[in-house]
Amino acid sequence: MNDQELETALRELGHGVRVGPVPDDLAERVLARVPERSRHPVRRFLRRLVIDVRARRRLIAVIIAALIAGLLLVSPVRAAVIEWLRVGGIAFQSAPAPSSPATGTPGRPGRPIMVEVTDIGTARTMIDFPIGLPDELGPPSRVAVSEDRRVVELEFETAEGKVLLSQFDGSMIVFVKRNWDRFTRLEVNGQTAIWLPDPHTISYVDPAGVEHPDEARRSGPSLAFETVPAGATRPVTARLEGLLDQERAVAVAESLRFG
Repeated sequence: MNDQELETALRELGHGVRVGPVPDDLAERVLARVPERSRHPVRRFLRRLVIDVRARRRLIAVIIAALIAGLLLVSPVRAAVIEWLRVGGIAFQSAPAPSSPATGTPGRPGRPIMVEVTDIGTARTMIDFPIGLPDELGPPSRVAVSEDRRVVELEFETAEGKVLLSQFDGSMIVFVKRNWDRFTRLEVNGQTAIWLPDPHTISYVDPAGVEHPDEARRSGPSLAFETVPAGATRPVTARLEGLLDQERAVAVAESLRFG
């Protein structure tokens, strides 16, 4: 066998060799087999290697911990890592609640441009998701559909005052709620829901995914929940605003019926 043939044979042999992962305690095993001699060069080298590997691991762990701690001190990053919650098409970011009280009736800022329509039937022809009506509140006094046809608003006149029920496809973020101190995680018909008992701000996210925080408005207590209408392929996200009592809000949400 000449040199060329030997090289070819060795290459083929190398392709067939399978080496498993190196165990973490390989160095300790080798050290255990090296005779105990204080000046043995191999033992000194292996011991130094083990110490260096451990030191590097500790150093890497410290660096990673320091980076994480540093990131958490930066407000936007901390919010993204820790303080974001989501229920369908509504995202929640924690922050101190606003000092001024919420306005009684939801205003134009903080939501898409709404166009009033005559009734629920008309609204259903304009959007591609089911619209629910709560049995607890009776017929709405106002029905509106957003210009981009992503949101339906139903307004009700009740003994508690005006109640607003917004509904939309929750596959993408449509609203962002900020500046709240407290929240309660609960369930509405078996689906996760979030109750915000205090005033907070709400802003709209347009179809391009751009949030408009400069147009955020004050919102009063509200319940955000998801529901899955029978026969629907996607859940509908709903937001109920205007009721001050959590149990009452849940009862209204659970009475939602889709026709």
